[in-house]
Amino acid sequence: TVFFGNLGSEPLENFKVRVDNCDHLSMQKQGTEGLLDGDDEDGCVVAVRTQAKLLLLVEVMAPFDDAPAMRIKFQTSEG
Repeated sequence: TVFFGNLGSEPLENFKVRVDNCDHLSMQKQGTEGLLDGDDEDGCVVAVRTQAKLLLLVEVMAPFDDAPAMRIKFQTSEG
C-alpha cells in the first residue's frame, strides 16, 4: 500500500497515478476513486492534511532487469 499525503497549504487537484504494466509482472491496482490514470475521471483531490491510497498487488512471473515506472501528476492553484 502506498499513501500520498498532502502536508502543503493547498489541495492537490487532478491527482493521478500511473503504474506501467510489464509482461513479467502480474499487477492488480486499486485506490482512492479517480486516482488511477486509466480512470475516465480527471483525478482525485487530496485535501490539505489528508491522504490518497494506492493498493498494488504484484506477482513476479519471470526474472527481469527493468522495473515498472510510477508516474504521479497533480495541479495546485499555482499550476
